[in-house]
Order: sequence, then structure tokens, then C-alpha cells
Amino acid sequence: MELLRRACDGASVSLAVLAATAVLAGCGSGSSSTGSSASSKAAATSGASSTASTAAQPSANGAAAAQFVARAGAICKRANAELTAVTPKSASFAEILRIVPGRVVSERKAAIELSALEPPAALSQDWRLLVAYRHTLAGELAQLVTAAQKKATAKITALSASKLRERRLLLRTAKRAGVSACGTVG
Repeated sequence: MELLRRACDGASVSLAVLAATAVLAGCGSGSSSTGSSASSKAAATSGASSTASTAAQPSANGAAAAQFVARAGAICKRANAELTAVTPKSASFAEILRIVPGRVVSERKAAIELSALEPPAALSQDWRLLVAYRHTLAGELAQLVTAAQKKATAKITALSASKLRERRLLLRTAKRAGVSACGTVG
């Protein structure tokens, strides 16, 4: 909150850099695709996901599901700790360039590790969506770095909006799969 207040105090700070700072406050992981790819996957499978959501709860799937959820949760908690280890000092392009590259590495590493997990059958559809969202978010972080290098404020603003949508979908899917630790980023 202090960061956002300071950003608002500076008359020369653009709206896009402020939006990027909000993204820095909770960066997520993902791939090099845009936010629309995982969103499209979610829209295409939302009917099947919602009908299977009750069966996807770990308690209904026994020890294997509980073990899977614990492993996935540990990966996500570690990644989230890495993402919050460095906090922005200001709302500037330089600060984006200082912090986000490390977050890209952390997010991609977590997404790869999550991709390697084999979910129980009842969780597999939601798990595929969750991993796709995390890859998408990581890709958008990488795009944020490029946009900051070019000082492309319109791109930063668009990425901030896309990341917000993807994060909402990620949280919803993670809750449905019973892996809420993987629904929060940073």
C-alpha cells in the first residue's frame, strides 16, 4: 500500500507504471502466451470442470489426492515466498526491470515443477487448467519486462489487466481442485 501511495504522490508516474506496480505486488507464473490462451481453455472446459468440481475435492479422493495436494502446495508456497522476497521501492520502469526478471525465473520454475506432477484422475482437468494459467502468467511477466525496457506504457496497462483476469481464474480453479496455495501468486 505504501508503494502505491508513493506512486500516486509522484506527478510524473504514469498510470501504466502504477498498474505494473500493482502487478508486481502479486506476480503470477505462466508461459509466453497471452492471457487469452488459458482463458480460452477455461471457457472451453468450464462446463465439465464445474460438474466435476465436487468430485475433485482431495478429501473425496483419499490418500493419493492428499499427497498430491501437499506436494503441489509446497511448490506453490515456495514459489510465492520467492516472489515476495524482494519488494518494489518505487513505481518505475527501473524497478520493474530490477524485480520482474527474477520473478519470471521463479514463476517459470514453479510452473515446470507443477507440470511434472501427476494429479489423481478426479483432479486432472482442473489441474491442467491451473498449470496453464500459471504458465500464462509467467509469460505475461516476461512480456512485462520487455514492455518496461521499451517504456511501452500501453502494453504494461494491457498486461496488468490481463494478469488480473488470469489470476482470478487461477484462484477459482485452484479452490475447485483443493489446492488453494496454488491459486495465489506472490
